[in-house]
Amino acid sequence: MKVKADDIAAVFREEIRADVAELKAKGVHPTLVSFLATGDVAAKKYSEWTQKACEADGIKYEVREVSGAHEPRAIPPIGWAHAAVRSPACAACTDRLFIC
Repeated sequence: MKVKADDIAAVFREEIRADVAELKAKGVHPTLVSFLATGDVAAKKYSEWTQKACEADGIKYEVREVSGAHEPRAIPPIGWAHAAVRSPACAACTDRLFIC
């Protein structure tokens, strides 16, 4: 028996779409912000796929290209984010609001 990933994902995507619709009805518009710190072609392609998936599920998607992962002033403030978001592999980013 062959199992298709799309069939499994469909159940979760329906739940996401329902949650997004509920949030929008309350005036909340979910947004995913992506930070691209390099000109890597594969990273840009991944970002494009993520954008398509977000838009299909009703989630706004923004891409912010930054000049370098360790320049906190290069990234505009997110607003509601108060906790540091960091990559476990990067000790230099422990107190900054960005992903490296």
